[in-house]
Amino acid sequence: MAESIVNDRVNPAVDATARAAAQAKKAVDYEAPAGEDKRTAEEIERDILRVREELTATVDELAGRLSPDRLKEDMKAGAQAKVAEGKAKAQALFDDAKAGDKKAIGILAGSAAAVLGLVLIKIIKR
Repeated sequence: MAESIVNDRVNPAVDATARAAAQAKKAVDYEAPAGEDKRTAEEIERDILRVREELTATVDELAGRLSPDRLKEDMKAGAQAKVAEGKAKAQALFDDAKAGDKKAIGILAGSAAAVLGLVLIKIIKR
């Protein structure tokens, strides 16, 4: 269950029941009863309070998900995962080349030739 978060902390003003209800509800659950409304004033007030707590839980959760610190951490974690994935692929390519895989050797030789070509072009243009 996701928690109602404000600045990466659970909002103590929103109880767990409201958080759970907010996550399970759909817009149609908040529509007024069809036909004549037979609810008492107290029932309507309870419904309003319940909906208000559920809405607060939803807003708190969204605020937590969209906080700049949280977004920054998510982006940082994603970038670190991509770097680790690239590093693992490069290591696997080098390992394959050491084992004598002709395709891996060709890729590394082509990459080295391309880098050397770019360096030579840069030197010649000076």
